[in-house]
Amino acid sequence: MKSKKLQDALEWIDPKLVTGAAQPPFWRTRRGRATLSAVAALLVIAIGLSALMGSGILRLDHNQTEAPPPIAIPPTATYREDFTLWKSQLMSAMTAHEVGDPMSFFLATTIPEFLLSEDSENLIYSPVSLYLALAMLAEAANGNTREEILTILGCPDMESLRNQVEAIWSRNQLNTECEKKSLGGSLWLNRTLTYHEQAQQLLTSRHHAQVHVGEMGSEEMNQAFRSWINEQTGGLLSNYVDQLSLPSDTALALVSTLFLKSGWTSKFSEGRTAQEVFHAPDGDITTAFMNKTDVDTYYWGNGFTASQKSLMAGGSMFLILPDEGIDPKSLLVDGELLSFLLTAGISGKWENRETVQLHLSLPKFDVSSQLNMIDGLQHLGMTSCFSPTDADLSSLLNGTPAFVDKVLHAARVAVDEEGVVASAYTVILAPEGAAPPKKEITMVFDRPFLFMITDTEGLPLFVGTVYRP
Repeated sequence: MKSKKLQDALEWIDPKLVTGAAQPPFWRTRRGRATLSAVAALLVIAIGLSALMGSGILRLDHNQTEAPPPIAIPPTATYREDFTLWKSQLMSAMTAHEVGDPMSFFLATTIPEFLLSEDSENLIYSPVSLYLALAMLAEAANGNTREEILTILGCPDMESLRNQVEAIWSRNQLNTECEKKSLGGSLWLNRTLTYHEQAQQLLTSRHHAQVHVGEMGSEEMNQAFRSWINEQTGGLLSNYVDQLSLPSDTALALVSTLFLKSGWTSKFSEGRTAQEVFHAPDGDITTAFMNKTDVDTYYWGNGFTASQKSLMAGGSMFLILPDEGIDPKSLLVDGELLSFLLTAGISGKWENRETVQLHLSLPKFDVSSQLNMIDGLQHLGMTSCFSPTDADLSSLLNGTPAFVDKVLHAARVAVDEEGVVASAYTVILAPEGAAPPKKEITMVFDRPFLFMITDTEGLPLFVGTVYRP
């Protein structure tokens, strides 16, 4: 049986109340403001010098609409044990299905890479945050180091990458009284080192990076670094940002930020929120469920159902409910789900869909996670930048060897009646080496589930798994 309830609400964050909090709370306004969603994401790359997520569910007859052929991809074990085979089949399937968006390969490989886990835990990942940071790193790199980054990003050359970065920036800039979408970038340089002017100009003009020069390791530089990131992300990540610093041997730091705050086109009523049971992997828990009935698009595929809620700022939030008995992570390397994420999200096409009167039931949740991304990036084929002897960042650094030695990604997503707030960052450090339809569907998110938040073109800004709201 399949069941699912989709809703999205957004939360108003008072910057004065958030700034400086060790774990920023999600504040709600009661002054008639539009429902808002705030999404903040940031990605930091710092490079140092080298010496070297049921029951009572109604289900659509899936035979009434012919399903698109799934992308044939090996099971999870194969993904881990024979990634070369998995990747080869993925690429062949994507070609056969005419999935040609420049970011498709990056999304199809990194989403499972960073959301798969041995444990049943909440995990959040921002593809756009990582993409833009790696794009800046590619600009600083040369030779094989640059080629490995371009391969992961799915771009044949730097100019193609720069054009893709510009496309992402152009559709994610909006600032009104109730909605905001913004990207930010910055380049932090060590005043004792020299850098190539051309690479700096490309980072500022094509990647929109603001340049900061100072004494690495100084309290003044660290405070400026943390303040800039907190400002760009609305203070939503201050508990993590407060732990960031630029060691004295840092050669450069690259920072990419993403912030989204938007009202839902159709919001929830707090009066319908009720205490219900969520079936978590480690036992049932009673928590607050938001409830709503609305006309929405209902999707289905092999092993899951999904729905989509539109944002006033453009883009959508997709909620993906695995069939009973199916773990979210088993879907992450499955061709059907990856095909859905790439076609329903990126291209807006998915044959198994219908407009229905949807009864949604979604738990309020506030989840966060922190990931170390080095192993994942190496698994995907990006290895030389982590080697003191093989890393080549000479496009930006003038005569100073440098390599990446730390990649950390933290993210947080919270949903309540007022909306959804999400934030993420990645840190990379390196040392100096019409009428209501008759059909009705009920979707109850009372077991582990997945979600995805996209921009206006369907590009995933955030994806995540919720095992315990």
